[in-house]
Amino acid sequence: MRYHCSEHTPEKTEFVFDSILGSRRIEGTHTVWIDAHGPSTVLRHEIVAVLPLRLRLVWTVVVRPLHDSLLEDLLHGAQVRAGASSDAPRWSLWVRLLRRLSLDVRGVTSPEDRRPATEGSTTAIRE
Repeated sequence: MRYHCSEHTPEKTEFVFDSILGSRRIEGTHTVWIDAHGPSTVLRHEIVAVLPLRLRLVWTVVVRPLHDSLLEDLLHGAQVRAGASSDAPRWSLWVRLLRRLSLDVRGVTSPEDRRPATEGSTTAIRE
């Protein structure tokens, strides 16, 4: 999946999809909000996309289960760091199978990752 950041504020980050599985015939956004409500905070996530039938099938069977498990892990980590105690999410049998079948679970590099680091810059390392 390829996308670029179209909006970033302290409360919201929105990405616009450029391509999914090599297809550029998509329209959509991937957005994360942070809503502070007094002493509590709500993290909200939304994907809105129009996909061709083939990609809709791939999304339903493969991408959505993996994406959902990733978000559950991410949100659990946020809860733990915020001091809330909860059990770690358990991956479904289907997600465990998909991860096992995956040949390459390393992150995909972005153009920013390929640029030489400059003084004062931060670099994310994907393993």
